[in-house]
Amino acid sequence: MKIKFHDTLYNLIVDPNVMSTHFQATFEKGENTFDSIVTDTLDTDEITVYNDEDEVSGVYTGYTKRIALYVLDGNESISVEFENSDIQSQIDALTDSITAQKAEIDSLSESVEELTPYTETKTAYYNESEKTFYNVPEGNVQVFFDNYNGDYSINRVADRVIVSFDTLAQATNITISVN
Repeated sequence: MKIKFHDTLYNLIVDPNVMSTHFQATFEKGENTFDSIVTDTLDTDEITVYNDEDEVSGVYTGYTKRIALYVLDGNESISVEFENSDIQSQIDALTDSITAQKAEIDSLSESVEELTPYTETKTAYYNESEKTFYNVPEGNVQVFFDNYNGDYSINRVADRVIVSFDTLAQATNITISVN
């Protein structure tokens, strides 16, 4: 991999570390002088990274302020770090990150919603013997009573579920759950 700041191509030692606020790269000094590298990495408008086939694999803009330049490995390699002074670019990167996270959250919410059973509760009052639930989705229906221990039956007609039971002597809540 190679990197270019202005005119000179340098051999990268490792992939550059690219964040929305900073860009850091370590490359071979080669036959270049330290002074020429200092000049070449100053006031960059665009940083271009090339893959091993010398094709452009990344173009980075906004990293215009060089904040560090280090000589490493006994004057054989250079590490340079830039700050992204393009605030709009940082805002856009943050917005893109938030949008991607929101899409992931929405996807997970839909998955959870698919796993969450449909439930509905109605109160059956004294002297009633059935309760009808409307707009009930398809699926296996389970019935729960909070204050009734007798027999009951379930009948489905289209999107209605009718729960029939012995005439009540006292009120009870009836909850249906559809999986």
